[in-house]
Amino acid sequence: MVPAALLLCPFGQPTAPGLREYWETQLRGLGADFSRVIDGPTTSVQHFAKHLGRVAVLRNPRTRVIVALSRTQPLAISLLGSRRTLAGAAPALAQASWVVFLDPRQDSTFEAAARQLGELDGSLEDAPVWTSPSSERFLILSPRVSDVGGLPARLAVLQYGEEPDTAIIPRTVPPPSRASAAADAAGARPQSLADGVDELEVPQLGARWRR
Repeated sequence: MVPAALLLCPFGQPTAPGLREYWETQLRGLGADFSRVIDGPTTSVQHFAKHLGRVAVLRNPRTRVIVALSRTQPLAISLLGSRRTLAGAAPALAQASWVVFLDPRQDSTFEAAARQLGELDGSLEDAPVWTSPSSERFLILSPRVSDVGGLPARLAVLQYGEEPDTAIIPRTVPPPSRASAAADAAGARPQSLADGVDELEVPQLGARWRR
């Protein structure tokens, strides 16, 4: 069984109610664990990368990580520049899955720009993989994705360059109980921090660990 993935959001998460629902549904479809989230926004990508270098669980190259980028403009800086800064921050980042969440209402030119700069293997409805001129691959999510159930297969294309005959569906985390939600609201320490994350650094960065 594929373990759930630690979710990193260097530009923060969408706040608009409708957009946030798409974001969470699609990332859960890829196996993102929303009880283990490090998000921003931060003062800079460099600051975020420096913090990640101090997070113990990311020093293990076998830790499964999804990096979700919620900013797409300008494309070269937001995607390629951010990835190159973050990828060397910790061993686990070298094997991370890189995902872009696009709001077409805010960036109507993304699809055309992505095709001009690199290679997009489908339409936005298909959850396409964008390959940069230097061969970095990003999975493009958006409210236009038509088949959330097909996202694990698209993740395989992102990771391996091809879609398998039978997609492996990542394990997702069950919804929290009312008791655990109440405990978290009261300031209880999440059990997921027991895996060695430097919890003292997270509040300084604005990151949140949630169930």
